[in-house]
Amino acid sequence: MSEQRTTFEPDVHGFHFPNQFSTVLLPKLSWGPIHTPQVALGGLCGGMSFAALDYYFAGRPAPTHTAADYPAPGVPGASSRLREQILRRHLTSVGFNPSARGIRVPGQQVRVMPGDLGNLLRYPRLRLASTSTIASTMASELSRAMASLAAGTPVPIGLVAPGNLFESHQVIAIGYDDSAPATRLFLYDCRSPDVTATLAVTPRDATCVLDAPGDSSEPWRAFFVEQYSRNAPAYSDLVLAGPAAVELAGGKAAVRFTVRNAGDADAHAAALGVRAGGNLAATTEPVGVLAPAAESTFDHQIVADATAAIEPVYVDSAGRAFALP
Repeated sequence: MSEQRTTFEPDVHGFHFPNQFSTVLLPKLSWGPIHTPQVALGGLCGGMSFAALDYYFAGRPAPTHTAADYPAPGVPGASSRLREQILRRHLTSVGFNPSARGIRVPGQQVRVMPGDLGNLLRYPRLRLASTSTIASTMASELSRAMASLAAGTPVPIGLVAPGNLFESHQVIAIGYDDSAPATRLFLYDCRSPDVTATLAVTPRDATCVLDAPGDSSEPWRAFFVEQYSRNAPAYSDLVLAGPAAVELAGGKAAVRFTVRNAGDADAHAAALGVRAGGNLAATTEPVGVLAPAAESTFDHQIVADATAAIEPVYVDSAGRAFALP
């Protein structure tokens, strides 16, 4: 019995805004006495989960944007590139692959082709399954998740709603603790940014309960490990505006580079800095908030051995350094 954690950190690799997306596929329509309801996606949890994993496996943190950087409800708007990336990954998470030759998604610019619908079909199957089937499925899926997590690989998890199937949810398992009667999976839940949630699983009782800091406990009908394939994230906010200039002499390095916010909303960095030989140099340049297209320049001399690799980084408010693409 032990606790295992991957290196996925919700406040680094997860998005810093909650899943408050509302994506209208078909508007409410009326023809005389005939009325049709609005058809919308109640969030993009699969897209946020898959995209967060994409950044993690690419060795990059998620974009630095927070809810305060957007108008209410605090998420990227319909015309933003980040929202488009999240939407595309959401569609992929339920088996619809973006394709230029595909069928246009109602109300959206993206086109899709049906792909592997395995994730999508497991929701109704588990919703209708018997208690004994749920119990055995929980045991096998828990073992599957723990094996991946013990190997250092976070996995996406589908949570099956006990009532309305459309209220099902997707999260990321990032670790586990099997030292208590109920095994706990540690989670990134996109509804609760920057914190770690848990899913307490008791297969013999066919129960799984999600807890996130500040929220009430949520029982779920079942859960399963989702199929996921890595995808290179296209969206970045903080990037190098050009190659860094480095001049080495006498055990010191004169380093100059410029960082640009290539994103669609304000970006955040406590400072710019340099890693020399893998260690963050003492000299940094304060930044704060960078508006879209704004730039900030690091132009300092640091102590550095001639053989040390010089790497421009930005530093977050917790003092963690991240390489700049």
